[in-house]
Amino acid sequence: MLYPMQNKSLAFQALWHVYLAMRLLMKHIRSEDAKTAELADKMLNGVSGLAGTAEAPGREAEMPSGAAAAEPAPPSSAEAPAAKVEGAAGRFLTVDTVEITGRLGTKDQRELRINGHLSLQLGRQLHLILLILAWLPKCARRAAEAGAPPLPQFLPVSAIVAIVIELTQEGSLLAGCWSDPVEADVYRHICRIRKKLRRKGGNPNLIESGQPQAGYRLSTAVSNIILDHAADPPEEFWLKMFQKVLQKR
Repeated sequence: MLYPMQNKSLAFQALWHVYLAMRLLMKHIRSEDAKTAELADKMLNGVSGLAGTAEAPGREAEMPSGAAAAEPAPPSSAEAPAAKVEGAAGRFLTVDTVEITGRLGTKDQRELRINGHLSLQLGRQLHLILLILAWLPKCARRAAEAGAPPLPQFLPVSAIVAIVIELTQEGSLLAGCWSDPVEADVYRHICRIRKKLRRKGGNPNLIESGQPQAGYRLSTAVSNIILDHAADPPEEFWLKMFQKVLQKR
């Protein structure tokens, strides 16, 4: 005869193994197709939530070089709430130093540099998405210091698209560089930058997915994000942009 606590423990372990199986499946079905990437994020996030893990969709734990891949032991049901609290507390998945160069609306060299040695050239659209994600934590800190309404840790894809529309409409900084932006474009670019990071030996977890509908963020401390050569428009411009777009939601 199984007691209630035993039933709960068995159910929890079963969910954990389903989660592991889903992670393996996601590795096979992820592609550069935007709809597939979006579906993979949502499916893995749903199973992750049921299993009580702290991992968000799109994350793939990085193994140290030369380390053997070991299957993690199922956490106990008592450990699950603590994992969720840690995730909600804003812990980051990397300690990478991230530098984004290139000013909007100019012919500056657009580049993503990580830890001073890994370098990726950026197209105008991906450069814009990364700048939006990079300015979010800086503006969130600025809003907190000023006592303004807080900004979210993760930026919803719909908000990213709304900012892109604002910046690419006729008469704006990037007029004509992105016609009819939609959410699928963002998913496609996120999928591609993660693949580029992985191929270059970087950590794809730098672009972190939040809970369903939460969106994305750069998963490193705000002090690790350098925008010295991309600080035009300035922080005040971006803070007003985030507030404008998020107030409409």
